[in-house]
Amino acid sequence: MLLTRQDKVIAGIQTVHSLIGLAWVYSTFVSTSSTTTFLCTNIALAALGIVSAVGSLQRQRWGIYGGLLFFAIQLFHVVSPLLQFSFTLGLNFIVSAGFGSAQIGLNVFALTMFIWSWWRSYARLTAATRQNA
Repeated sequence: MLLTRQDKVIAGIQTVHSLIGLAWVYSTFVSTSSTTTFLCTNIALAALGIVSAVGSLQRQRWGIYGGLLFFAIQLFHVVSPLLQFSFTLGLNFIVSAGFGSAQIGLNVFALTMFIWSWWRSYARLTAATRQNA
């Protein structure tokens, strides 16, 4: 698979995003009364970002899919009295709307990165298919 400058930039953003996220998770966990579930799930998400970025740089298909999953998990945010689902790892730009006591949001940063990553993965996979044909 062909690795372009865009692919390297995406992997770099993904790695930096994950490292900043780890720092944010640590500071949030230490300064607030966050649960170990918060700590473990966010560390797992950051690890997914770093591992899949490395895999993508090594031209591994699982790295591409891991990167897409990394950004997809961060897309939607739901906050209500009964449910709170929000993974951002610190870097986000959320547009949200309230419905009574509930709020639904979309992380525009994650959406942009997901679309860019998907577009690049499609281009890489089709280029690899053409080379093998």
